[in-house]
Amino acid sequence: MDFRLPKQVPSVALIVLVAAVLRLKDLDQPLNDVFSWREASTAMMADNFWQHSWNIFYPEVSWTGPGPSYQGREFQVVSYITALFYAVFGWHPALGRLVAVCFGLLGVFALHRLLARIWGSRYADAGALVLAMLPGAVVLDREFLPDPAMLSLVITGLWLFVVYLQTDRFWLLPVSAAILTLGILAKLPGLTVVAPCVYAALHTLKGREDARRRMLLLAITGVLFALPIVAYYSWAIHLGKTYPPYHIAGGGYIWERGALMNFWREGFYLSDLAIAFNYWFLTQPLLLLVLVGILSPVLYRKEHEGRPFRWLAHVWLGACLLLYAVAMEEIAHNTQNLLVLAAPAAMVAADGLLMIARTTGRSLRKDPDLVRLVLMIVIVLAASREGIAVIKNPRAADGVELGTRLAALSAPTDLVITGALQYGDPIAIYYSRRRGWIFPPYGFPGPYGVFTDDETAIRILEDLRKQGARWFAVTKDAADASGEVLFVKHHAGLLAYLDRTAAQVENNDRLLIYRLSAP
Repeated sequence: MDFRLPKQVPSVALIVLVAAVLRLKDLDQPLNDVFSWREASTAMMADNFWQHSWNIFYPEVSWTGPGPSYQGREFQVVSYITALFYAVFGWHPALGRLVAVCFGLLGVFALHRLLARIWGSRYADAGALVLAMLPGAVVLDREFLPDPAMLSLVITGLWLFVVYLQTDRFWLLPVSAAILTLGILAKLPGLTVVAPCVYAALHTLKGREDARRRMLLLAITGVLFALPIVAYYSWAIHLGKTYPPYHIAGGGYIWERGALMNFWREGFYLSDLAIAFNYWFLTQPLLLLVLVGILSPVLYRKEHEGRPFRWLAHVWLGACLLLYAVAMEEIAHNTQNLLVLAAPAAMVAADGLLMIARTTGRSLRKDPDLVRLVLMIVIVLAASREGIAVIKNPRAADGVELGTRLAALSAPTDLVITGALQYGDPIAIYYSRRRGWIFPPYGFPGPYGVFTDDETAIRILEDLRKQGARWFAVTKDAADASGEVLFVKHHAGLLAYLDRTAAQVENNDRLLIYRLSAP
């Protein structure tokens, strides 16, 4: 494998620079955007690695009381690297975003090299540029989440695996397998990369004399590197079932009881998917490019005949469709899982971009390569601006402010109870730098996201007070899961009880904070 700088260095450098500019913007924004809930949990795990235990097999959150609060989670690549940065530079939430950005840039570079090897430099420029500027990728690559690590690692692993298939350099097989394994461990949607890997192997080895021997070697390698994946996720399930609050991340899968009927009642969550695609993940211009790119091998058959790995992106898209069929409720409710779709979507969208660029370039013969690149940048930038703004809206700003005030008012060992914008969002606990509970606490019996009656709420409050809770704080915009029932209105009786039994420390148009007395 030739690791010397390729001839396409100028275009690669420009594309990665564009990706960096988009991803580094507002890097220091607090974790207050649409994904604040998931970001806060990821950030808490980084905190707990740094402050309590470096054992990566025991990821721990801080929103279920004094702990230990180990949970069944994906392998903590992003949070662990961030914790290492904390140990060197001190605590700052922007470090988690920076780690995600670095993974995102690696993914853009790796996709360029993959496409350059299988389809040529034009497709490499177009596909990498789409990934660099695709709204969903830009947004999620600067979130404190595990998804950017997952995507970049599986793209890198696929690239090196293809190089191995084409060059027969044996050392690349275990390296690519290890990177692919780490990507899947970082988050399970990375499993979709298995489909293009199998397709690439079958395509490359077809008709070769040593095909049977090579396929046997690949099968053995696949089994060996699948063992850590099976072992880790088995451990994660065990961990989630062993320690309070008995939580295993994810849910809403097809094998769960009643899932099929629920999928049917919700219209297979297609409306939720359409909203995500239309408003922020792709936006309409890029969605059109993807659709055109999917049809391109059929509409422009002559241009695609004989192209190596002709259907690689389509196979990967098919695997993503299968993933959606299995876990549509989880994906619809936690749309950051869509990030794995960004790579194959960028690959097929490259066809759509090149069709437009070729048509325009015919009238501008002097420098068609420059025209093509500039035109692609203009098209994708125009498509991406609105989608990025939608997600980065600081909707959980009051929760961040609540946590910051609790950090100033409370002692380091105090336990807090909080309620923020979205039911169950632990963002206020994270910014308080304390441990505590969301309210009602996770695992409380009853329908998820529905506030209980005041009598039950008071009983829960007193139980948490006995467990050591010393602060009760909510934002004035805190609501149930529907977002329609405000906490301060529904629980007027609970707040009246607190007025009698606790000291009101702060009450303004955004926050309400009580200091609880010892039981």
